[in-house]
Amino acid sequence: MTGPDEAEKIYEKLCREGDVTWKESDAIYKITYDHMHRGLLDAETDKRKAFLMKWYNLVLSKVIKMEKGIYLHTILIKSRNRFIPLRKKNPIPEEYSLMNKINQKIAHGFLEDKDLAVILTLKSGKDVRKFLNKKIPLNLAGRKYIKFDYQWDSRYSFYYKEMMTDRYQKYFFEMYRPMTLSRIGFDDYVKLDMNNADFTAACVFYGDKENKEVCRLSHLYEKAIEIMLDMGVPMYAYSITPFNSMLDSLFDMFVHKDYAQEAGMIFNALPYIAKKDIFNSGVRKHDRELSDFVAGIITSYMTKKEKQEYLNKDEWLEMGK
Repeated sequence: MTGPDEAEKIYEKLCREGDVTWKESDAIYKITYDHMHRGLLDAETDKRKAFLMKWYNLVLSKVIKMEKGIYLHTILIKSRNRFIPLRKKNPIPEEYSLMNKINQKIAHGFLEDKDLAVILTLKSGKDVRKFLNKKIPLNLAGRKYIKFDYQWDSRYSFYYKEMMTDRYQKYFFEMYRPMTLSRIGFDDYVKLDMNNADFTAACVFYGDKENKEVCRLSHLYEKAIEIMLDMGVPMYAYSITPFNSMLDSLFDMFVHKDYAQEAGMIFNALPYIAKKDIFNSGVRKHDRELSDFVAGIITSYMTKKEKQEYLNKDEWLEMGK
């Protein structure tokens, strides 16, 4: 555990130099986490609170001046929603109020989506560890998102709670801290800005195990996302806010810059290439017919990309000539 002397040195460095290292941000974060999440009570509790108030008042002053830096990595994202019971009768401690004031400031145009990402979707917990690439310990980065969603059971006519990952074939990873993606080297990823409600819905619901009938464009987008991920295209759905229900969530997509153009072309072309009679025709999302159709569209665009890369290297051979 970081001692008070070390913490004071890090505070003085932030005052003097304007920023800290990733490792130093972890030291402050651990103090914050123990105090605000674990509710650690010992002889140092009051000193720890006084230090955190001092630290985050300095952070707030830097945020107000629009000074960006690694020091932001010491903040707990959405701390009130995540770590404190919402009791109407009890006042919220001042350290929570201060943290939430900082969150409100950084949430409005101060940081990019990649530095505000709260939920990121991957295939499995193993993929999360591979994704972090030992650049930050898992317990300091975040945790599996364990919120429940409500599903309708037509057999008994009632809603029941279902864990997110029970229904969706993907792993919802909750990030505690801003700038986590920057820390692990996410600079080569860009937001795939579709401005399309069906695409946004697909980012939320792709990976659904249910073999639902294809009745809207979002179902085709879901299939395309799933196939592209299986092909190894580096892309991640994300949300910048935590959520209680999938229906209330807002997601978008990050794609590696080397694939962003092709991914955008595929998703933009899909509504025009898709046969109108495919909707409400009895075709289901996991049917081989639909998979082959969508995979063919994706492959045609990806093949053009691969061919151009070979041409750039002067290695492409046209067979059959």
